[in-house]
Amino acid sequence: MCPLIDNNENNYCNGNNFADILQLVGQWFVSTGDIITLAGQAIALEQDRQDKIQEEQDKQQQEFQQKQMQQQ
Repeated sequence: MCPLIDNNENNYCNGNNFADILQLVGQWFVSTGDIITLAGQAIALEQDRQDKIQEEQDKQQQEFQQKQMQQQ
């Protein structure tokens, strides 16, 4: 860790600060990517659930129509 007060003896810290900033930015990108991935997975699960519900409703509608056709 570099001291807050910078004098001639502590000039070596400038490069370390840049590396720390790059690491922080990299971690931010990774965290943001993880959050986006999690949100995408949640959306995909909800879409799958909605698709299954729609398929079941379509199936019930077809069965109902077939029963009506048989009764006529």
